[in-house]
Amino acid sequence: MVLPEGSALQSVAIDSVTQPIRLEEAILKLPIGPGKQEIVVDWREPRGMSTSFHSSSVDAGLPGVNGTVHIVMPRDRWTLFLGGPRIGPAILFGVSSSRSV
Repeated sequence: MVLPEGSALQSVAIDSVTQPIRLEEAILKLPIGPGKQEIVVDWREPRGMSTSFHSSSVDAGLPGVNGTVHIVMPRDRWTLFLGGPRIGPAILFGVSSSRSV
């Protein structure tokens, strides 16, 4: 798997088990086998937010299915417009239950 240039790998989990894998240059070598597996790769990119933000492309190196990208927005930003393929994208809004007294 090739991550975007300058990415900092945070963690890798295969079937909910954290893996001690290092990023070599921009290449991430994953120990996967045949069959269904859930692979979660968390990374950060050295770029800020702007008025228009586009997610970086990730090269998995092989064909795959059911791939998703989750972008965690800073708490002080609001998503106003969203675009993507016909069956997506989707936004999940979380509501904080904390209140001050």
